[in-house]
Amino acid sequence: GLLKKECLELNKRFFTYHQKNRPYIILKWAETKDGFMDIFRKENKKEINWISSENSKILVHQWRAEEDAILVGRTTVENDNPKLTAREVKGINPIRVILDPNLKLGSDYNIFDNSSKTIIANLILEKKKSNIIYLKCSKEDMIIRIVDYLYQMEITSIIIEGGFKTLTSFINNNYWDEARVIVGNKLFKNGLKSPVLNKKCISKYEIGQDILLKYLND
Repeated sequence: GLLKKECLELNKRFFTYHQKNRPYIILKWAETKDGFMDIFRKENKKEINWISSENSKILVHQWRAEEDAILVGRTTVENDNPKLTAREVKGINPIRVILDPNLKLGSDYNIFDNSSKTIIANLILEKKKSNIIYLKCSKEDMIIRIVDYLYQMEITSIIIEGGFKTLTSFINNNYWDEARVIVGNKLFKNGLKSPVLNKKCISKYEIGQDILLKYLND
């Protein structure tokens, strides 16, 4: 029992993988001081809407380099066109997992640049093409199918950086172990509300002008 708490924290990915037969799941999002994670988007407004600071951006890339995989939904790809890499730090890019049920994403998005293995979870196609894996799922158990597939691939950890719908789907299925919420020094007054965690915040850190809140799903 010596330093049991510290040892569990150090090896949390290993224990979760072997005891729960799934990766360690980290939820991550940024929100404003008044609790919004995005503005209401107009159809032609397809660009990243930054809430957090440059210091937080570098930290997020460090987090990506520390985990095996990263997951977002189709809407995040359409709005932000992210690369989902760890390019701001030295490290290995995580495997990218995209929720695109009806395969609406065109090949011109950054996620199809072959810089990292990419899994497209969908309802239509089961196929492997170059560095892209199309994983066919059913609508009812898409999250369960993805988590099990990653376990079979020996992926021990994943960070979920999706929007409200994607994050909430993991919360509602109780498929999460840790949440990291970056509160930026901005006010939107209106927009897309952030997910709600019915958990007590266990730690609070300053990152420049931002605040990092951490939650655990005990």
